[in-house]
Amino acid sequence: MTTRLGEQDRRVELPPGTLGPFGTPISALAVPAHLLRREPLESEPRIHAEAGTVTLDFDTATLVYDRMGLRRAPDETSK
Repeated sequence: MTTRLGEQDRRVELPPGTLGPFGTPISALAVPAHLLRREPLESEPRIHAEAGTVTLDFDTATLVYDRMGLRRAPDETSK
């Protein structure tokens, strides 16, 4: 997905049966480009889903999707 500023947002497909933070199934997340500026476009995250929280672990950043929305992991040091 290209944004109006020319950056590449990403769509991350999630494993079947993944539940979002409000208990409903989700199949994909749209990740804004500003969260992954240093990450190569072709890289794929390691996905971990547990108790309504989805973690996307990229090489340069770890993102969390939970009831607070999609954001960088709070305990992330500069990867």
